[in-house]
Amino acid sequence: MTVNVLEYLEESEKRFSDKVVFADENSTITYSELKKNAQSIGSWVLNKTHNAQRQPIVVYVDRNIESLVLFMGIAYSGNFYVPIDMKMPKLRIELILKTLNPVAAIIRREDLEFANSVAPHLSNLIYEEAINGEIKEEKLNIVRQSAIDTDPLYATFTSGSTGIPKGVITCQRSVIDMTEALSYTFGF
Repeated sequence: MTVNVLEYLEESEKRFSDKVVFADENSTITYSELKKNAQSIGSWVLNKTHNAQRQPIVVYVDRNIESLVLFMGIAYSGNFYVPIDMKMPKLRIELILKTLNPVAAIIRREDLEFANSVAPHLSNLIYEEAINGEIKEEKLNIVRQSAIDTDPLYATFTSGSTGIPKGVITCQRSVIDMTEALSYTFGF
């Protein structure tokens, strides 16, 4: 039984290591590169957060490959990601961060000024450093051994009828069930 969405990535990487998994107007990434970078990020996050697990980590998104790699890397760390669109109003971002109390944010170096302007108190981990970090397989294995399918994978925020952002956490099992249902329904 599948317990963690990373099992899908790892199976695909074994079968299609050199195939492109994501592409945007600027770059591409293969399954093997995605797995390596995600494991590096997971190791980096564990190190920088003193082995925090099941905690929210902000990803300031800008519709790019790096955001997708960060999502997988945070999953490897045993934490859950919270995508925050950098185009949202600053007050809304501040309300989300106050509600979340995240342990860190991961950003591209070029977005550091933005991150510091909306949350100067928050620890910012730099994407470019994280993907070049050493993979700590032992730490990643410990995280995976303690993982259960109801662990949170990500949290999203709605506008809320009151104007106050409301968070919704999605667990690993929900994504696994949806993936398996789509696979069965459409035969892929």
